[in-house]
Amino acid sequence: MDAFFTRYPKEAELETRTATVEGDGDVSPGTYAFLELFCPDVSCDCRRVVISVLSREREAVVATLNYGWENVGFYRKWSGNDPMAPLMKGVTLEPAGAQSPEAEAFRQLFRDVLLADPRYRKRIQKHYRMFKKWKPI
Repeated sequence: MDAFFTRYPKEAELETRTATVEGDGDVSPGTYAFLELFCPDVSCDCRRVVISVLSREREAVVATLNYGWENVGFYRKWSGNDPMAPLMKGVTLEPAGAQSPEAEAFRQLFRDVLLADPRYRKRIQKHYRMFKKWKPI
């Protein structure tokens, strides 16, 4: 996975979502950036993003999320009917990614707050398309 900001630093600086948490009990107070990472294989059309949730205060990744925006049928077809296809839709914790004890709370914050904004959902999809079309100079 490659970070969106490595190919599109200006757009990433303007469009990376952050959340400031005052302290609701489930997540420590602080500012968190939701960094987008995409598969660099241009022949892969997985329509998914990995989100690294980075704590400004801790300077560490506190959660790694997967988000797939297509319907389950798309992921079944794309994966060759993999029995795990239903888990490719929606937001899940990335098993191989860094996770803090608060990771599940960040998954819920991402799902319930950030994805509630249709402009943000469309922006992730736009970034995916940009990433797949990128050509090095």
